[in-house]
Amino acid sequence: MLAAQIVTYIFVILVFLALGALLARLVNRLIPLLIVGISDALAIVFLALHFHLLNGFIYSYLFWIFLTVSFLSTFLFLFANMSEFRSFISARKNAKNPSLISFLKRNKGVQPEELFDREALLQNVYRAVLDMSRLKRGALITFMRKDNILDETKIGSIVRQRGVDINAPFVPELVETIFYEGTRLHDGAIVVKGDKILRASVFFVSTERPLTGKYGSRHQAAIGISENSDAVTIVVSEETGRISIAFMGDLTPVTPDNFLRVFEDDMNYESPEEENNSLTNTNE
Repeated sequence: MLAAQIVTYIFVILVFLALGALLARLVNRLIPLLIVGISDALAIVFLALHFHLLNGFIYSYLFWIFLTVSFLSTFLFLFANMSEFRSFISARKNAKNPSLISFLKRNKGVQPEELFDREALLQNVYRAVLDMSRLKRGALITFMRKDNILDETKIGSIVRQRGVDINAPFVPELVETIFYEGTRLHDGAIVVKGDKILRASVFFVSTERPLTGKYGSRHQAAIGISENSDAVTIVVSEETGRISIAFMGDLTPVTPDNFLRVFEDDMNYESPEEENNSLTNTNE
């Protein structure tokens, strides 16, 4: 009976410790693991003293106090970070390998830019692009994938001008304001990572290959950055309002009806090498 009671208590402690570790991994912070870990450690100490002294009544109380602290801190931290938790769930649903094992095996914690509502972002992109297309407001919007085109080593090779730091959420109102002709940032591109606008007024090195047809500076810059990185770039023509998407060196005209499908396909594209790596990781 005593042994079963001890095993039950230790099992409960380990459950809370595991929850604390998962929360720490989720938000890439050590705070929940430290709080839960210290509380559990003290709970184990007082549990051992209680059973060692048998009639050490005070130690029993202390055990339950620290176990309660562990319980409350776990769920309070979860409640305080509920938005990040929901974004994590959404991101894992869209991942190629959403299993818990693949999450735990990652070398790095979840990066902040990975934790966002993808559906909300897609709708914001759709609204902003269609609004600017209707208004014939020229725009150049580049979404980084894996290649960091804002790295300082890229200045001069694929980026002519680094632009201005923004670090703001991608919302239609802000995007449309940036590209309004009266603002100082309307020239150049905005660079987006996840659902954050990192910089505005970024100028890319234009493509050097001859193009058939009439292409403006925005289209040439979009093709140029797509030739030198895996970024996806949306172009809105200020002359016609037409929408195009540049990816992997190709410029694809799109309509409001197929815009989201093409954009999602390009953002989720994996090269044959990446697909092989994903299959290898899955098999492991």
